[in-house]
Amino acid sequence: MIDFSSFDLGGLYSIYTSYLNLISDNEEFLKKEGLSELEYKICARNISDYQHCLTLVSIEISKKWDGKSSFSREYIFNLCSIHRKSIIFTLRAGSISFNKFGQTVVGWGSYDEAEKAELLSNLFQVPPVNTYGIIKIETLDHKLPDRDFLKPTFSKEQLELLITEGIDTRDIFEIAF
Repeated sequence: MIDFSSFDLGGLYSIYTSYLNLISDNEEFLKKEGLSELEYKICARNISDYQHCLTLVSIEISKKWDGKSSFSREYIFNLCSIHRKSIIFTLRAGSISFNKFGQTVVGWGSYDEAEKAELLSNLFQVPPVNTYGIIKIETLDHKLPDRDFLKPTFSKEQLELLITEGIDTRDIFEIAF
């Protein structure tokens, strides 16, 4: 068995994604018509092994992650609302947000007036206040649901969850803008 403790978070994240892809590929293979009993057993065993390794990687990610986030609600608000940037959120493998929305969410924060006032107040305090928690996300799928040029990224249920429940800033692995 592989000792995952020697990998950093980036490496663990890549391994986690690879195991997810291996599981998905093997599940697709199982759907093929005319598989022999041996092929079926080997593939089913592979899935079981990959799921076990996925669990081990998740545990190691949790140990190394340690619940801390370097992306505060205020930082994201500053990028989205003040600097008007859309953000690529890469979610931490195995997190609640990752399990709901997948590896990547592209969009911008969606804030009501009370949230805007709170976050602006926090930004301008000396020293600035940083808070962590839920941010609601609006995506291109929200703005242009019936577009022809790109297929939707999220289901209707996921879109509703992004705007009502959002993602937890502690689930964000990295961001790009």
